[in-house]
Amino acid sequence: MKVKSKSLSFIKIDDNNRRALVLINLAQNKKLKMTPDYGEDVYLALSKIVTLKFKSQINNSGITFKEISKMIDLLTKEESYLLITNKGIIRFSNQQEFIQKFINLIRKSLSELNDEYEELQKQGQQVFVDENWLFNEHERVGLEGEKQVKLLKKMQSFVQANR
Repeated sequence: MKVKSKSLSFIKIDDNNRRALVLINLAQNKKLKMTPDYGEDVYLALSKIVTLKFKSQINNSGITFKEISKMIDLLTKEESYLLITNKGIIRFSNQQEFIQKFINLIRKSLSELNDEYEELQKQGQQVFVDENWLFNEHERVGLEGEKQVKLLKKMQSFVQANR
């Protein structure tokens, strides 16, 4: 069961335990123009929560932040966050948990880009192929892959810095 309002959402998680969470949208100002490359308003809210800066690496990486919400367990009062991206959903409570789950998301995305590249290679062998489209797709996959590798290295450097 899910009920939404402009700044608050309630979501029932487990019928057996009757647990509920309150979701508070942290990117509250929906009138902000969202940069299509990565979701700037969501990035800014996330950056404040995890106190990490990676704007230049996320931009044009093919990973887009869609929404971030703060969740409060009404029974235990524990807080956590829910980050929705175009590549998946990350639920985290602290900086280290975010970094680990984001690294996993990046690795999965890189694997998908590798699969896309292999498919493009096969399509290039076909008799009828749009050379311009094929070139543009190779460029996109290459650029996104390069940016995601840089993003992965940045996240791994955060892990090393916290040891």
